[in-house]
Amino acid sequence: VGSCLDYYYPGSCLVTGRDIITLWVARMQIAGLYLLGDVPFTDCFIHANIQDGKGERMSKSKGNGIDPADIIEKYGADAMRYVLCDMQTGTQDIRLPVQAVSPYTGKLVDLATAKHGRTIFTYLDPETGKEFDVMSSMPELPTAKIISERFEVGRAFATNGPILFFHVDGKTPSLTEPLAKPSSVEIEIRALSSARLSFVDLVRNGRVYRRFDCARRREFAVTLRLKLRKSCWIAARAFEENEVTVRFAHTDPAFLEVGRPIVPSTREALYYKDWCEELLQALRDNPGRSRSEGQREKVERVYERAISFYEKLARGAGTGLHKS
Repeated sequence: VGSCLDYYYPGSCLVTGRDIITLWVARMQIAGLYLLGDVPFTDCFIHANIQDGKGERMSKSKGNGIDPADIIEKYGADAMRYVLCDMQTGTQDIRLPVQAVSPYTGKLVDLATAKHGRTIFTYLDPETGKEFDVMSSMPELPTAKIISERFEVGRAFATNGPILFFHVDGKTPSLTEPLAKPSSVEIEIRALSSARLSFVDLVRNGRVYRRFDCARRREFAVTLRLKLRKSCWIAARAFEENEVTVRFAHTDPAFLEVGRPIVPSTREALYYKDWCEELLQALRDNPGRSRSEGQREKVERVYERAISFYEKLARGAGTGLHKS
């Protein structure tokens, strides 16, 4: 024990929040001087605290904290790093709006304004009026993931192109929206760019459904309604002016199922099979792209499985509910 103490004490720098300077930092200094005759550290880095939308410090006991793993899974690690660095100014605390993904509608619920349920860890969905949990404190209720839309900006910043936002009936992409009968959905597209925007496309089943001229502006926004008779997938993409290379942003697709699940067409399955074959051949033609032969072989196996998957899909595909 003595040798370990000699090795680790004193330290050099303590990193902590400013709310416990007198409660913990000062006591460490006094105790170190009294017991060992030396301070435990010579420098102290004070950082900001992250607060929720109400200005309260995030805490497990309050149920208002965001799991970093959920942020990384949804937006990526770079987005989380960027947002925290961008919002943090010295010792100024960060007020981060907190939302929960409703287990009933899939939409974001602002916890700062949402009504509580039976406990401080439960809330009422504003659309359905149903109760959900954010801390798994009531097993009979579904648990919602706590998230923050603020990281959407960080995810867009981490991309090498325009910042693009895309919502379908208020929901983010990469969703499947079942519709019992033909109807219409509301599409919201917003694009931001450091360069001037050329145009923004609404893509339907891989083809440009509607193109919007951005008139060389750096910001663009449009809201429209899309009538649906058959199942399809839609996405948005934005292009900016660039004399060196093409720079654009493309959202994940939103799958809209009218009456029954989407069935891919043979043409679509063969398209992706051919694309994977091209990527596989490019990898084999340039083996120097891989760090090692083992890594190259691992990637090749992934492409080979994808090619086999799309071949089987093409053989069993339907006539294509994707057709407009």
